[in-house]
Amino acid sequence: MPVKNKRTFEDYHPGFYPGDKAFEKKVARHNLGDISASGNYHVFAAPSEVRITAIKLVVDTTITISTTNYWTVQLANMTRVDDLLATADNMNYDSTLTNDTVYEITPDQNINLAPDDVLELQLTKVASADNLSGLLVEIEYVVTGVVTTTSTTTTTTTTTT
Repeated sequence: MPVKNKRTFEDYHPGFYPGDKAFEKKVARHNLGDISASGNYHVFAAPSEVRITAIKLVVDTTITISTTNYWTVQLANMTRVDDLLATADNMNYDSTLTNDTVYEITPDQNINLAPDDVLELQLTKVASADNLSGLLVEIEYVVTGVVTTTSTTTTTTTTTT
């Protein structure tokens, strides 16, 4: 019988189960809703050794982005204090972010994560940028290994003659 109010492995690592195969592509999805101001959002906890391959963002209302009113995006590993983008992405700078269309960002550094590394999506609103309506975030990754522990025993033998 399940224990009431007990968190499970799945609660901490959505979309992962112990039978995952190495190098199998996976996706962690988070609907962040309407974003109207700068903020930081925890979006991923590495279930094992993984490599992040893409960050995908989708909004449900088209927004106009200009050289003065835009959003920047950074994905940071909060466990190791590393950014996954060398430079924060300016989300279609001087263009539009079209509704129901994937905006994909490819991380260019620190993409290999250790088990339990936590990723945070950092959104910064510049000037009077339109709100990000119905923001859906997908973190695409591949499992590169499963954590195993090993133990070694050292035996020292001393012979006296």
